Amino acid sequence: MVRQVLTTTTATSKKATAAATSSSDKKPNLGRSRKGCMKGKGGPENASCTYKGVRQRTWGKWVAEIREPNRGARLWLGTFNASFEAALAYDEASCKLYGPSAKLNLHYNYNPTNTITSNTTTTNTTATTNITSLSHDHIFPSQLKTELLTVNNPESGGFFATKLNTLYAKHASIEYAHKLFDETPHKTVYVYNAILRSYCKEKRWLDTLFLFNNMVSYGFTAQEKLDNFTVPIVLKACAGLHALKHGKLVHGFVIKNGNIEFDVFVGTALVQFYSKCRKMGCALKVFEGFSRLDVFLWTSIVTGYEQNGLPEEAVAFFFHQMVMLENVNPDCVTLVSLVSTCAQLCSVKLGRCVFC
Repeated sequence: MVRQVLTTTTATSKKATAAATSSSDKKPNLGRSRKGCMKGKGGPENASCTYKGVRQRTWGKWVAEIREPNRGARLWLGTFNASFEAALAYDEASCKLYGPSAKLNLHYNYNPTNTITSNTTTTNTTATTNITSLSHDHIFPSQLKTELLTVNNPESGGFFATKLNTLYAKHASIEYAHKLFDETPHKTVYVYNAILRSYCKEKRWLDTLFLFNNMVSYGFTAQEKLDNFTVPIVLKACAGLHALKHGKLVHGFVIKNGNIEFDVFVGTALVQFYSKCRKMGCALKVFEGFSRLDVFLWTSIVTGYEQNGLPEEAVAFFFHQMVMLENVNPDCVTLVSLVSTCAQLCSVKLGRCVFC
């Protein structure tokens, strides 16, 4: 009986000693961030990041990757400037790998039809993976808004805000993009251009003009000049509405601000606007105001004549400028307009002269 008690006591003490030894061998909790497969100390914002598969390097850059410990595989997705960009890359790759069952950082309306190609690297293997493009109709903005308010400041030039507005305008509803635009604290010309371009792409001409009017009414141009991307967008909207009066006001605004009056892109947009409003005389005045002529301006005049049913004037202008502009050659757009012009004149001979 005593021997059994001693044996039991000895066995119990051995188990206790083994348990104590194993517990002492465990590494202490270092307070690592809980982010699934991407644990690690990393940069200063790494611990507060809640995105799956995303971590910050000690020097500030963000990285994204998908790890499968059970298979011993790792899919490297690249380095990014912001955690949001890394999270998007992780989500796109996850959707391709796991389909609708993928655990995503942001909430999407999953759309497996469109794909984009991205070069990715796995451990010991280099492969090219087709990553599914997503429809961003239902993104929750809470985390994005935090990053936007943190990163977007006067010194950054609104670069991150522009990227976000462009992203939502392309992949989500324009209304949400405008909401995000309204909440942007420091609106620059780049942020305005992103929304204006989106409206113009959807042929929402009135919204484009209203936003531009808002831009001017609040004294935006007194602090920062318009660039050569803003004016062509607004003029395209004026042309779409055949709003000659509004387009002339924009033209006057360009002349008043002076810094982009003789820009080729702005000049071409003015010529196209007046041509669509059937004011070829005004278009010619804009063309003649440029001391250094360009093939785009030249083509715009030829196309304007052709679209307004003036084929004789188009041909005469073309051959006149061929003599005057020795260093400028017509491009394919110019030649296509001339073919249409020759068709209007029912002149095969003239068409052959153009291409000979």
